[in-house]
Parts: sequence; structure tokens; C-alpha cells
Amino acid sequence: MLRRYIPAAGSLAANTALATFWQLVRVGVQLLWTIVIARSLGIADYGRLAGIVGFAALLATFTGIGFALLMLQQVAREPERLGVYWRKSWVSILVLGSAISLLFAGIGPLLLGGHAWLYLLVGVTELICLPLTMACSYAFQAHARMGVANLLYVFIPAANLIAGLSFAASGVTRDLDHYIGFHAVFASIATAAACLVVVRLLRPASASLAVSRHETSEAAGFSVMRLADNGLNAFDKTLVLRLAGTDIAGAYTAAFRIVTVLTLPVTSLAMSALPRLFRAHGRDEEHTSRFVTKLMFHTIGFGLLSAVAMWLCAPVLPWLLGPSFAPAVDAARWLCLSPLLFGLCSVGSSVLLTRGRRNQRILSQCAGMAAMIVAGITLMPRYGLAGATLTLLVAQATTAVLVWSAVLAKPR
Repeated sequence: MLRRYIPAAGSLAANTALATFWQLVRVGVQLLWTIVIARSLGIADYGRLAGIVGFAALLATFTGIGFALLMLQQVAREPERLGVYWRKSWVSILVLGSAISLLFAGIGPLLLGGHAWLYLLVGVTELICLPLTMACSYAFQAHARMGVANLLYVFIPAANLIAGLSFAASGVTRDLDHYIGFHAVFASIATAAACLVVVRLLRPASASLAVSRHETSEAAGFSVMRLADNGLNAFDKTLVLRLAGTDIAGAYTAAFRIVTVLTLPVTSLAMSALPRLFRAHGRDEEHTSRFVTKLMFHTIGFGLLSAVAMWLCAPVLPWLLGPSFAPAVDAARWLCLSPLLFGLCSVGSSVLLTRGRRNQRILSQCAGMAAMIVAGITLMPRYGLAGATLTLLVAQATTAVLVWSAVLAKPR
């Protein structure tokens, strides 16, 4: 009797359930790290860290992650080509990530202040370790193994938590400069473990490193797409740090953590649907359209429930993070529509990508990023924290409207 209610292994429902479980674990671990590190560093240094990481995330799009996304696309269609694209992914990330980390260490202090070595260590984590771990997850996503794919996303947050606990117990001065070394060391260990999982479970065959012009062009296109993604999802913290100061950046980032938790179901849904959408492209268009409509309605339902949950959960932030984070309560409530808008952006962007309309996705997201910058410059200096939250909502709403206009429009 119960078997009819249990999703079949490998189905969208089963993969979404697995993805959601591991995403919940990831965000739970990330939340524990946030509590530990926010209490250790205080609101100002916590906001400073968030702003620097947001800037690094923008540069991370040029670290070779485009080859990892190309691997996801091609291996989802031809699983036997894993070895070819796996090697291109990790080599490009190591080489380009190292070069961009050095660049980051040079320009970061000029824009946001601080020591060059601080930016270099953040670069190790955000420009080498994180992209490599994402590439490991993409390898399993391409095989529709969402359980392991999302388990790998837990590795870096778990390393961050261990780093935070080690830092808190070490007795060293509690500031960002002394913490960042712990952050980089444990992230490196976690990344090595993630790569080992790919090698042992998927056993990618050895292959040539030769890269064709077409592959380079495709990877560059994916990198530009990731630039727009990261601009919307991470660069906002850098803008807040630059335009509104460290305390407001800390409160804003704390509020945004609730958004991250409440978008989990939609993020998992979009991730689980991606291989299926890639395979369905150009085949049964009527069935695919019905599937996309179902995705949209699920996204709206999750988003509305999340808005209510966010309003109710906001008061726990000062209790978790410390009294100095009291302004984050209002910020979280102002952001209650963000999970809905984030979900619409995420699912709509996935649909455009799998339909071969990547350029429309990029243009929509770049328009959203431009709206973010204009709104930030206009609102943050005058309205502070309220201006920061409104800036994010303007950017997400702009992107959501443009993305879904492209999805629902009849292709030429």
C-alpha cells in the first residue's frame, strides 16, 4: 500500500527529496558556522568577511567553472565522456583559479581595504577549493546521482564549521585576520576529499587535455552565465559593504541566511530537473512545456510558504548570533518575498539554459545585476539597511520578470 507513495529511485521526486535532504544538511551546517563565526568575530568583521567573499564569488566565474558546466551538459547526454570533461574541468580550475587568486590579492585591498594575504587566503577557498568541489558535484549531477552530488556540497560548509570551532577554541585574537588561515586550510582538505570521491566512485578514464575552439567558446559562455548568477547571489554583500559599511553588511548577510535556508526546496527542484530538461530538449516539446508549467507552480507555492516562514523566523537571529545582530530582524522581514523571487529566477534560468537559450538567460541576469547596482547606489547611502534589502528585491524581481518572459515566449 505504501509503495505507491514512495517515489521511484532516480525519479524527479526521489532526486528532489535526496537533494533537499543534503541541502538541508548543508544549510544547517552553514548556519552553525554562521553562529560560531558571527559570535567570534562580531557584526563588523562578519560583514567584512561576507563582502570580501562576495567579491571573490564574482571573480570565481573566470576560474574554469565554465568547463565544469560544460561537463554537466555533455555528460548528461553522453555519460561515457566523463573522463574527457573531468580532466579539462579540474585542470582549468587549478590553473585559472591560482592566477585569479593572485589578481584578487592585488586588487582586493585597493577596493575594500585590508592585507593582501587576507585576500590570497580567501582566494584559495573561493577561487580554487569551492569551484573544484562544485565540479565534483556536477560530475554526479550529470549521472543524475543527486544524493552524492548534494552530499559533496556539504564538504566545504563542514570544513568551514570545523575551521570556526578550531578558531574559537584556539585562543588566538578573535578577528578576521587571525581566522582566515583556519578557513583556507580546512577548505583545502575538504576539496581534496571531494575529488577523491569522484575518482573512487565514478572512475573517470584518463583522457587527453586537448581543448577544441568550440569547447572553449561553450565554456566561456557558461562562465559569463555564472558571472551573472554570482552577481545576483553574492555581489550584493560586496555592494552593501562598500556603500553602507561593515555593521549594515553584517546585519544584511545574517538576514540573507534565512533566505538561503528557505529557498532549499526550490533550489533542489531546479537542480534535480536540470538533467531531465537537458535530455528532453528538442524531443517532446508538449510534454516538456507541461513539465515546465508544473515546475513554475511548485516554485510559486514554495515561495509563498517561505515568505510566511521568514516573517515568523526573523526574531531568532539576535538570539542565535548575538545582541548586536538585532537590526537583522527587520531586514529579514523586509526580505520575506526574496525566496519566491529567488526561486522564480533559479527555475526559469535552468529552463532557458536547457533550451539552448543561454544568451537570453545571461541578458536577463545582467539586467538584474545592473538594476542591483543602480538601486544600491541610489538607496543604500540614504536608507542604509532598508535600502540594501530593497536593492536585492529590485534585482531579483527584474531578473524573474525577464527570465520568465523569455521562457513563456514562443521561440522563433
